Amino acid sequence: MPKMEPVKSSTIREMGYDEPSQELTLIFVSGDAYVYEVVPPMIYEGLRATSSPGAFFNKWIRDRFEFRHLD
Repeated sequence: MPKMEPVKSSTIREMGYDEPSQELTLIFVSGDAYVYEVVPPMIYEGLRATSSPGAFFNKWIRDRFEFRHLD
């Protein structure tokens, strides 16, 4: 798992990105954790920079990338 960083969001609690594999790991406030695959670095940087991570996730990540649930 990549190094995780806290997120100021009512939706996402933590995020981390592994650039070589282009995997974005998100832990939601519900406690569910997912890895999104083949996420370009610019999408990760956009998520880090936005003032509304939940809205950014819904527009640019959700339903756009393959993902897997982490147990």
